[in-house]
Amino acid sequence: MAAPRLLRTINETRVLNLLLERGPRSRADIARDLQVTRSTASALVASLVERGLVLETEETSTAERIGRPGFVVKLNRASRTYVGVDIAVSELRIVALDMQADLIASLTIPYTDPATPDYVVGLIRPGVEQLLADHGLDMDAVEALGVAIPGLVETDGLIVFAPNLNWRSIDIKAMIEKAFDRPSDRPLHLHFDNDANACALSEGYDQHGRNAGTLAYFLMEIGVGLGILHEGQVFRGFEGVAGEIGHGRFFCSLGDEQDNAATPTFEETVGREAVLRLCRKGGVEASSVSEVVALAEAGDEGVRGVFDVWARRLAIGVANLAVILNPSEIVLGGKTAAMFSIDPKRVHDEANRHLRFMFKTPTIRASSRGVLAASFGVAYAVHRQRFGVADVPGLSLTA
Repeated sequence: MAAPRLLRTINETRVLNLLLERGPRSRADIARDLQVTRSTASALVASLVERGLVLETEETSTAERIGRPGFVVKLNRASRTYVGVDIAVSELRIVALDMQADLIASLTIPYTDPATPDYVVGLIRPGVEQLLADHGLDMDAVEALGVAIPGLVETDGLIVFAPNLNWRSIDIKAMIEKAFDRPSDRPLHLHFDNDANACALSEGYDQHGRNAGTLAYFLMEIGVGLGILHEGQVFRGFEGVAGEIGHGRFFCSLGDEQDNAATPTFEETVGREAVLRLCRKGGVEASSVSEVVALAEAGDEGVRGVFDVWARRLAIGVANLAVILNPSEIVLGGKTAAMFSIDPKRVHDEANRHLRFMFKTPTIRASSRGVLAASFGVAYAVHRQRFGVADVPGLSLTA
């Protein structure tokens, strides 16, 4: 039998999630929805009101009711702030969410010095403080902070290897804890994840914590990563490194004389440097993917040739992924994924050409969060964790 304090915590969590999912509710509604007594519901609400997590206000609904207006309980959006930080290769991207998991503000900080661990981590607290101050928010309301890393990171905050930053064996958790220096009775809860996993969560997250099907997210920056979201949960694989599709080799010959280990990886054929190599080969003057896209929009014929090659290569990766995972949706995000906007139908048609005899081509679309997807994803993750959606294993949070 669970201790009374644990039972109370569980029931308070259920109240918070009910308000998150269904919006403002009366105490009677809460008692009925959670199948608890009216007195229990009132005690739970009183505790949450006292802690500032919920507000009780006079009902403003226009629905017809008999008798005096009642009071409804709703989340106090401003009571908690959840911050997501994406440590990208050339910039820091920060978002802040309120208790309803809605965006409050975002900030991007370009690096002006080499991206060493000390330099980049040194930007995080000032960046968060600036973001909050610009929007009249209090640092004390920040309950949790998530960090997305472009590489392999353990859940305890140890960065094993971030190749495009050239970071190895970095205890980023200890560095962030030192930077924020919170008292022991009010710790800053931290969460760390790979950036592609975070991106997948940002696209598949809903405020009820329930998602159906499988979503795959291609994160295309300098390299190419893959985040997989299945039934609302990130799929990590045996060692936590599932999704490293950028290291796959889809283009090699199987001839006995061929050194297959020396053939290009997927990210070497569709990543940023691959796009720029195609431009040089085709005589297209562009030094960034954004310039390539701008030239395409202006009708440059050379860029069209570059895109056609890129689209065919990308479609092979999409087709292989569709055969292996059978996702309902494939999302393309990151700065290099802007190439997709040149002709989305061409990418879909090329993928369909490989799949049409056996598999239905999944929906292929651009990220709805743009370059902020990873920071959104880790902010959502800490919201889910600290809000209680995933805090109690095996607990059903709906009545």
